[in-house]
Amino acid sequence: MTDTWRTCALTIGFLAGFSVLGDLPPPADADTGNAAGGTVVVVGHSTISLGEIPPYGITNRTFRLRNTSDQAVKIERLVSTCSCIKGTFSTNEIPPQGELSITASLNAALVHGAFRRGLWVRFTDPQVRAVGLSLTGITSTLFSGFPDDTLVITGVEPGLAVTNQFTLTALTTNATLGVPVVECADGVTLTYSLTTNRSDKTAYSLTTVLSAKGPLPRQSASLTFPVAGTASAANPMVIRFRLLTADALLTIPNQITLDPNAKQNQTVRLLLRSRTESLEAEHLTWDPLPEGVTFACSKVGRRKLSIAVSVTVTPQAAAALLKDEQNPHLLLLRYPKHKETTVSVVKIGTAPPAPARVPLTQRLSASADDDDARETPEQADN
Repeated sequence: MTDTWRTCALTIGFLAGFSVLGDLPPPADADTGNAAGGTVVVVGHSTISLGEIPPYGITNRTFRLRNTSDQAVKIERLVSTCSCIKGTFSTNEIPPQGELSITASLNAALVHGAFRRGLWVRFTDPQVRAVGLSLTGITSTLFSGFPDDTLVITGVEPGLAVTNQFTLTALTTNATLGVPVVECADGVTLTYSLTTNRSDKTAYSLTTVLSAKGPLPRQSASLTFPVAGTASAANPMVIRFRLLTADALLTIPNQITLDPNAKQNQTVRLLLRSRTESLEAEHLTWDPLPEGVTFACSKVGRRKLSIAVSVTVTPQAAAALLKDEQNPHLLLLRYPKHKETTVSVVKIGTAPPAPARVPLTQRLSASADDDDARETPEQADN
């Protein structure tokens, strides 16, 4: 019921002309400039650039409207494109050939970075086109060193700590950071240490330590710092983290079958792929190989997302590796931000182990059109 109501409200708002200046088309009856032809036009420019402003406080700019007709025009209402901007006027009537001032007030604490915000001036007479007024600019940054976006940490292993260091420097005199508020999703731990270095402009050395208890696919945490020492109340500074657990390194097949009586070198092809990214052959590593075993790696697949590994084994190495059939030799493969995987070396004719059960969420995460996911090592060469 709530979602249906919101959809209806958004649709009605758009049809009524609640458009964001510069982002959505203006209403059909809108006049966004001072060209002749409209009953009410803007004297000067309909857009005022504020340049760079502090990220706090109220900034006011005045626009003038002129009624070019021989009849009085009444303003019905001012429609703001967001809650950060408001408009005021002394009277709602513009006399014939007269002018009216409208003041736009922008709350800089409610915008971030580059912005374009504005007002629609709508009139009681439906024949009079709406007029668009806007303010543009960019808010300055109080502190350097804060990430612009969420900091994504991949390859997180349950129980292992991930440490990050930041240098946070005030860009305005007297601006300081207060004690941060720590917020974590269930199963995530975030601790920090903060050292203050005072000079003309205060700087901080921040160290964060994150850890996750379980292998949940997506986990988050944040540090929110209150800001003090500014002329007006400023928005807090926030560092957001997103933790992604290590992805599985898929190996097809997951065992190497060899003939212990072969008189020549044997070559077996393996296909390695990831559920989350394209693999690069130069990043694949492995433990030291037994004598007589060599690896050769290359990118393969219709979209070059996978790695083909050619494993060549000499007759002497095959005999040595297959000597203990009860405890197969394991070859260990590693790739950054992925769980390490092992490939067992077994005698030809040995049945492969039953595949591990994959959680439904992981199975659904694989793209339905991922051609590499359905390729065998042999098909990858074609």
